Amino acid sequence: KTLATKRDMLVRSIAAQIEAIEFMYDPANRAKVAAYAKATKRKIGDATSAVKVFTDFKFWPRGTDGLNKKRIARTVKIQAIVGKKTKGKSGIKPGKTPVSYDQLVDGSLWVEAAKLAGK
Repeated sequence: KTLATKRDMLVRSIAAQIEAIEFMYDPANRAKVAAYAKATKRKIGDATSAVKVFTDFKFWPRGTDGLNKKRIARTVKIQAIVGKKTKGKSGIKPGKTPVSYDQLVDGSLWVEAAKLAGK
């Protein structure tokens, strides 16, 4: 229901995220990106180094939504373990069936957003 009624907003939000990720990966923008860490009271040098580290090991997905089946399955498995350990206070409650990948992910949103972002 939400997807149908808010699709345009969701696509535009994802397109903005795609553009932001591309901005972060451009070494010329490293200082600008690091400056956003000011709110966390981090030193600008540390933040600048962190941006380089994260982009070097490709922390943010580029050219993909980053929601592949293997990654989602691992996350669901971890959340089921958390649910069991916390007796349902966190994670997926014991006895509940997690949603399937197809119920959780709609890759068409990212495809539309990438076109909107010119990627």
